Amino acid sequence: MWAYQDKTKSVRPITKGKNMKKVKEVALKVWNVINGKDADMDGDVDIDDAMLKAKRKAKKKKEK
Repeated sequence: MWAYQDKTKSVRPITKGKNMKKVKEVALKVWNVINGKDADMDGDVDIDDAMLKAKRKAKKKKEK
């Protein structure tokens, strides 16, 4: 997608800037939740996710 700044300047892509950065951050958070990297679904992949996965794994192993 392209936008004109004004008649004297050249065409620049809209994908640059704060809005696109925010869109990319949100998309990454959603992707991490979908593919299972973010176990507690808070939007961040951190040590809490690893601990939650370990607890689930231990509980599953204990049930067998």
